[in-house]
Parts: sequence; C-alpha cells; structure tokens
Amino acid sequence: MELAKLAKKPQLIEVVIDDEEILQEYGEAISFWMRDHLDIMTYFDFYRSQNVADTEQFNRVLSKILLNQEGHHILKEDEILPVDITLAILTRINQVLGKSKTKLSTEEVGKQQ
Repeated sequence: MELAKLAKKPQLIEVVIDDEEILQEYGEAISFWMRDHLDIMTYFDFYRSQNVADTEQFNRVLSKILLNQEGHHILKEDEILPVDITLAILTRINQVLGKSKTKLSTEEVGKQQ
C-alpha cells in the first residue's frame, strides 16, 4: 500500500462526557470537540506532560486539543477547568487517541463531523 493512501485531513469529532459523577455534579453531559488525529508533536507532548507532571506544558497542550464545534480553541490564556472535568477529559482523550487504528468508527466517543 502506498503511504499517501494513509494520509488524511484530521476531522473534528464531538466528545461527550456523561459519567455519572459529572452528571450529578453539573446536571448534564459536557461536550467538547477535538481532532480525530493529532500531529505527532502534540500527541507526544500530551503524554509527556502527563508523565512529568509539567502543569504549564499540560495546560498548553490541553488548550490545543480542546476545541469548540467550529474548531476554535476553548481555553483562553490563563484559563483552567475544574479538576473533576479535567480528569474526565483526560480519560476521554486517551480513549480517542487509543483508537488509532479505528478512527473511522467513532460511535463510542462521539460523532464525526
């Protein structure tokens, strides 16, 4: 297979957080958008920042990943999210990124746009 056949433009997907704890705390599911594929540096930075507990780097990477429906960044400079939501977001992002071989099927993590 030619490598060029594997290249594609990343698509926005909606990711819904509807864990019981989030529903109880906030009264509804919380959603955000992200790309179904990340560039390799963002991908590595995402995992590296979690492993080395670099809060500033982690917040920068997270702000690159979290998008609205139009594909614009959600978090502005110096904005952070509550810890419970951030942890739920981490779980969902890991689930999306962990499906690197099955990105065409996103029913479990959200709707492909």
